[in-house]
Amino acid sequence: MGAPGRKPKPTALRLLEGNREHRPIPEDEPKPKSVKPKKPAWLDKVARREWNRMCKLLEPLGLLSEIDGAALGIYCQAFSRLVLAEKAIAEHGIVYVDGLALRTRPEVLIAEKAMKTVRAVAAEFGMTPSSRSRIQVLLNDEDDDEDLI
Repeated sequence: MGAPGRKPKPTALRLLEGNREHRPIPEDEPKPKSVKPKKPAWLDKVARREWNRMCKLLEPLGLLSEIDGAALGIYCQAFSRLVLAEKAIAEHGIVYVDGLALRTRPEVLIAEKAMKTVRAVAAEFGMTPSSRSRIQVLLNDEDDDEDLI
């Protein structure tokens, strides 16, 4: 099990929000360079398309770094599963007949799990309305974290 309580918010997001809790900013925290991460080879076609779309949107905001590739890849692959499951649901319906009983199609559960994953990872990158409302993006040519503090 993890540590009790809320998980800590990344310092970059705290700075973009204006450090509303007025807690000290850790000075020894790793600060990866803000660059587009390498696209994971394991992404399928739909996930690769979503990767390209999200990188175009997130990179100018400075919300991507080299080490974010796996997290963004998880988002993109879950998004792809959601799309594929929803296509199957649209084609075959939500339920099927098994003998005399109606059963929920497996794709419904796959879609629900994918939605939860997409939503959770999207919030980490500030891609939901509530997470985005707490972020103030400061765009400048230099990536100098001292300007944000």
